[in-house]
Amino acid sequence: ATDCAENLLRTVGDASVKLQQDALRVLRAYRYLGAMPRAAAARQPDAALDAALRASAAGLLAEGLSRERMLAEAKRILGSPSVVAVVRRMLSDGTLDVVLAGAGPKCPDAHELRALEALCSVPYDDSGIMVAAYAERSWVEVLTLLLCRTPENELEKVCKSMRLSNNDRKFVLRHTQSLSELPEAADVPSVRVFTAAMNEDLFARLRLALAWGIAQAPSAAEQAEAHKVDAITDQVLTWRRDSLKPRSLAGGRRIEERTGLARQALSRLKDRMYLEQVARNVRHVEALEALLPDFAACAAAPPRR
Repeated sequence: ATDCAENLLRTVGDASVKLQQDALRVLRAYRYLGAMPRAAAARQPDAALDAALRASAAGLLAEGLSRERMLAEAKRILGSPSVVAVVRRMLSDGTLDVVLAGAGPKCPDAHELRALEALCSVPYDDSGIMVAAYAERSWVEVLTLLLCRTPENELEKVCKSMRLSNNDRKFVLRHTQSLSELPEAADVPSVRVFTAAMNEDLFARLRLALAWGIAQAPSAAEQAEAHKVDAITDQVLTWRRDSLKPRSLAGGRRIEERTGLARQALSRLKDRMYLEQVARNVRHVEALEALLPDFAACAAAPPRR
């Protein structure tokens, strides 16, 4: 009862021995430190656990825990209500670098951590659109921010080392390198293309862009960043409500008959034709097919390496 009142976390027995018996207890300690309501302060370790984490946590994780078990616990940590405080503690103990396979922020005032604070302050939309579909995957948004400065040629290796699933790996790779790339709200065709291209990642991307913009901007410009994302969100919701995300008019078999393209090029052409359909708000297949000759030449070219 005293520990609860004082918001303390302690082990049963010698903390150093308990951690050495099972390295997974290191990550569980961080998870329990962060398992507090969002409005409350994170728990603090008692003196013995604090010393044990600082002295040996990083080494125990590196030597005694499989990547699969590490990822399972990391998801819970990164999705915890007090994730900012826990990530700062892991950074201080040297364990964050181990969990992120050598990537991630290196100092307490890094842009990534400021963006993480901003992300945690961005509420999910009251309409429930964001809550139902994205709240469960908040951990991968946090991971994306923590890895956003990792060079593109190293990011794929980091994701594989962490044993991310294909979907999680694609999410991280897709969003880390372009967090600040948003269309102008007044450019309606670009907003439509952005909405269609992001698909189910749309609102997660808007939250990430807002958090990153706030972290990069001086205090006086934070409100402007928020208004920019709000304006795009309004456009997105309006377009989605009015059009209900139009189905593709460009059928694969019909395009193949008209162009004679190979299957690999056909897939690329279908994607490009759909985005063009969305951007131009094309409603009839004949109007879309009139654009085929120009796009077929691009699709037939070998992809860039």
